[in-house]
Amino acid sequence: MHRFSIVRAACSLGFLAALAAPASAVEALPTDPIATVRYLFGKSTTEEAKALTTGELGEIVSRNGSPLNPNLAMENIAVIGQDDKSTIVSAELPALPDHSNGYVFLAKEDGRWKVEALRTFDLPPDLIKRRIAWEQATAQQRQEAFKGKDPKVAAEYETAIASIRLAMQPDRTLTAFFNDHKAAFRDLQARLAKDGLSGQVSVANLLLGQLVGWSDVPELDERNAMAKTFVDLLLAGGVSANLGAPPRDKPRCGDDCSMFAIYEEQGRSVGYVWIGPKGKVPAMSPVNFILMQPLGEGWYLYKMI
Repeated sequence: MHRFSIVRAACSLGFLAALAAPASAVEALPTDPIATVRYLFGKSTTEEAKALTTGELGEIVSRNGSPLNPNLAMENIAVIGQDDKSTIVSAELPALPDHSNGYVFLAKEDGRWKVEALRTFDLPPDLIKRRIAWEQATAQQRQEAFKGKDPKVAAEYETAIASIRLAMQPDRTLTAFFNDHKAAFRDLQARLAKDGLSGQVSVANLLLGQLVGWSDVPELDERNAMAKTFVDLLLAGGVSANLGAPPRDKPRCGDDCSMFAIYEEQGRSVGYVWIGPKGKVPAMSPVNFILMQPLGEGWYLYKMI
């Protein structure tokens, strides 16, 4: 994703609009991370914004002024990661499709928390338009769209739309989705590990293989069966969702892990990852994993850019 995507996503609300106002004393500014985020976008003057930002966002403020926007709604705001030097704050943004989450990265400087970067997990606008058009289409229109084509093509398209739909949901929905199907994830992780695939192949690979006709290759039968089991269990849970493509490179959590991608394109990926005792939990950062949320028992909800 582009580094300033969250800025672009909310720019219609003046997310980084310059707004002059009388400066107030720096000493009166908040020191709590969440209070800092709220103050920056809800009250700050240009001088205050300069004191509350650093790094990437600090440079933008220096050029454009305060990102003041009292109308910017932020729901379910919470600290999702913190140590002595950094804090990550997450919030649902109603201005984004499906109220998906935005992430604010703060750094500790001079005894104060300062905002250094803003991130969201963006999808290409064309994909969002396709999802909306498909969901608004009638059953007859959908049939006409794939008339005369191999049924597998329609199945792949349904899979892509479902992946896009799930990827756009807020983190609380993605967490609930995992918890609703935890038994399925556990079973498939155990089967992947038994087959020696941990860290190498995600279930999305298996599904892709099934769609392109690998099921007639004997050594892949078990893998395709696992993919079908996973899809069937998810759909049986009443959630219209499927798996997208896996990350193209090896998971960045060592050999003892398996990634279950909902959506992936050009290095951007969202989904679930299981990290075993010998694996390494990646740190959250504005340039890699913007989200690594623990789900229990070695499982995490991740978003990677």
